[in-house]
Amino acid sequence: MTWQNKLSTLITDLYDYAASQSSDPLVASVQELSHGFNDLRRFRRDDYFSQAWARSAYLGYFAPKNIARLAFLLDLLEREGHLADLPQQPHVVDLGAGPLVGSLAFHTRFAQPGTRFFAVDQSRQMLKLGRDFFNAQFPSEAQLKTISGNLKAPAKNWGPREPADLILVANVLNEFGEPRRSLKAREVFLDQLRRFLKPQGYLLLVEPAQRVASQGLSLLRDSWRGGKDLHLLAPCMALETCPMGPRAPTWCHTSFQWRHPAKLFQLIQKLGFQANPLSLSYSLWQRNSKVPRNKGVRLVSDVMGQKGASQQLMACDHKNELIRIPMKKFIDLPSPARGQWALSLDTKQWAIK
Repeated sequence: MTWQNKLSTLITDLYDYAASQSSDPLVASVQELSHGFNDLRRFRRDDYFSQAWARSAYLGYFAPKNIARLAFLLDLLEREGHLADLPQQPHVVDLGAGPLVGSLAFHTRFAQPGTRFFAVDQSRQMLKLGRDFFNAQFPSEAQLKTISGNLKAPAKNWGPREPADLILVANVLNEFGEPRRSLKAREVFLDQLRRFLKPQGYLLLVEPAQRVASQGLSLLRDSWRGGKDLHLLAPCMALETCPMGPRAPTWCHTSFQWRHPAKLFQLIQKLGFQANPLSLSYSLWQRNSKVPRNKGVRLVSDVMGQKGASQQLMACDHKNELIRIPMKKFIDLPSPARGQWALSLDTKQWAIK
């Protein structure tokens, strides 16, 4: 069974698990929780997960999509060679885990027996639900420890007791507040995480694919710069500044096509939502990693435009500029794709490294 099929099975099981947690109709609960996410002044995170209907809504709709986003992102990073130093039995720290979203995504994608997970969230109820579901899905396959803690508090209150091979921080930074006003708090938070990493360990930051959150991640990238010993691996070229920062007309994000499992797709239809591709913004850092400055450009988009001569890809060059490259300029590769490096052979043609 492929990891994509395992993901679909897990999402279907999670949907059924969510429906069993509350007598309230799932459609109405998801609608209410969605309104709450869009009005954080009215609906604070530490309040709504204390209610069974809200936990059910998150488990049935939001958690499945977030798990899928992370699983596809981890697959992309693995295929692009960015996780080459991850050991066979890694220690994975899942921060802002909710019902163990990051842990479920990692184990679904890699299914590595002996993996040790350490998950932190401020909601004890969500952690318990996630722990029960995780143990039912993966009995005896992985070691799991959970702790309830506020990530805005000093890390000594919630941090892992052993260094991590990978720290997942998904949909956490946006909770610190407006990116510019909370920039210092975000940097302090990341500096604490840096000290929890093993040499060659990875820090993966994931935020929603929305302008404010995505450009906030770019702003943090340029300001923090990995602290003392972290280096940027993806999605960009480790340039001095992000070309899609707060002043840019667009923002950096990644999308994945996904065939939603039947029960989740039916729920989306009942809600009147669209079964859109999975989108997110991210940055991957590695401790003590010396990243070579490659020549050429890095492809940072999927193929754009209609079939034929009008197809293009966006790329980022060594001058910190975004450029468009027509598909017809690529040679020796039938399907150039995001994440690859393009080397110029002359002024007219491009080859893929």
